[in-house]
Amino acid sequence: MAVVVQPPTVDDLLAYLGLSGAQYPSEEAQAALDAAMTEVESLCVTDPFEAPLREAVLRRSQAILTARGAPLGMLDGGTFGLSPMLRYDTELNRLVSGYLKGGFA
Repeated sequence: MAVVVQPPTVDDLLAYLGLSGAQYPSEEAQAALDAAMTEVESLCVTDPFEAPLREAVLRRSQAILTARGAPLGMLDGGTFGLSPMLRYDTELNRLVSGYLKGGFA
């Protein structure tokens, strides 16, 4: 059984990204964190909130922030040129797979 943890905070997200509040606007980080948390809560059973869900929220928040810098869905690979952002995150799906809500929409 996974460890029960607290949902991530903005400070947790910035640490996950290797940034500090001085390097990145905390309002944008909070907005991404809120969106990711809402998404995970809509798809998953979050009581109890366990470590894999926390990692999923952080990972999804990172993807949301990355997408803000790539409005056309293309990332600059420098010398290698542009590449499309991935739309399917296998690791994220693995993290939430045991917590998905059942039933039909």
